[in-house]
Amino acid sequence: MRIGVSSFYHSSATRAFGMQCETQGDKLEGQPPGKVKLSGVNMGKYKPRVPIGLPIAVVVTLILGLIAGPLINSLASEEQMAQNVLLNAIPFILIFVSIILAFITIIWAVATTLNNNISKRTYSIIEGIIIAGIVLGILGMFQPWIHAGFKYGFLLLLISTLSFILWSHVTPKFEESQAEPEIFSVSESQ
Repeated sequence: MRIGVSSFYHSSATRAFGMQCETQGDKLEGQPPGKVKLSGVNMGKYKPRVPIGLPIAVVVTLILGLIAGPLINSLASEEQMAQNVLLNAIPFILIFVSIILAFITIIWAVATTLNNNISKRTYSIIEGIIIAGIVLGILGMFQPWIHAGFKYGFLLLLISTLSFILWSHVTPKFEESQAEPEIFSVSESQ
């Protein structure tokens, strides 16, 4: 009995991208030939649309965060500021949200640029360097001898962790094997 995974990819791509995909021998329905072929994971011609709302949201929340601080200070009295912590937190929250949205925008830009364009070997080398940076950052932070090691270890750990989050969203190029996989059947032998 042979179980294929192409039906999984077909249903996942149909749900995720709203398109019909070619599966082992089936033709694309409603798509030009060669547009998308998930059984061989060849999605090179498919480019997602630009989420223009994301960079706009970054700019809007950053501007609101920068304007909110002086505006709240001018409208609220010292007593109101002391009693209502949320009034002090609004600028911080808006700027923090804009930083998170900016990081999401960078992840999206890097992932759409590099997905299926990096070989597995290059991907693994870069991933190994990032993981080594995480390990060195942890060692630098927790060693008791040099105080500067804590500072630089923390920065290395922070940069390596953010890099790992970004790099985990990149997909290496799928290289199809030249030989057809052998299909074995299991039968009872007596």
